[in-house]
Amino acid sequence: MTVRRSTLRVFKGSGLDKKFNSTEKSTNKNKSSADTKEWTCEQVVHWAKNNPEIPDTVVEAFEQNDVNGMELFALCREDLKEMGIQRPGTLALVTNAIKDLRRKNPNHQVFIDHDPVPFGKIINQLRLKVMCRDNYQPLPLTSLRPADADLLLNTVTHFFPGKSAESIVELPVVESTIERPTSPRKRRGGAADSSKLCICIIEEGQQIHPSFASA
Repeated sequence: MTVRRSTLRVFKGSGLDKKFNSTEKSTNKNKSSADTKEWTCEQVVHWAKNNPEIPDTVVEAFEQNDVNGMELFALCREDLKEMGIQRPGTLALVTNAIKDLRRKNPNHQVFIDHDPVPFGKIINQLRLKVMCRDNYQPLPLTSLRPADADLLLNTVTHFFPGKSAESIVELPVVESTIERPTSPRKRRGGAADSSKLCICIIEEGQQIHPSFASA
């Protein structure tokens, strides 16, 4: 599953927002732009010249083939070989340098290993938030099997602690009825009052504690 960094950070202040808010911004105007894929050949060559892992022969190959930012990101080992770069060690260094540049690109796609439950459902909710905006609705936990719901809630509260968990999942409201066991009040007609009252309290979006109060 591929996820954009901006999607992972759609809920500001969440654990995912903080985890993926690490894009490095260069102060050198010749080496950076809003999107590295928009680099010209001159910017690609400048980046390669200033990267100690890339030898001059590769810099010359980039320049001779007029490689731009979009093409740089698409290059693989076979492409580099066709450009005349044959040495295995050099190929490894160049491909690693390109991968590192992709990670630093503000608009690159982030690859995440995930379990369909729960992380897959969290990603789906983040995508729905991006697409639906004001019409977005959290995922009802009651729509899942109890075991899956517990696992999802534990993961959600890890990345979205406190009340922010409610931005991902809709916590169930537990209803319960309790008959008063002792000291029944007498109605005017002499019958016992068996009225029932339940107050449900949701603590910090994590657990639901039924609390019952008498009238």
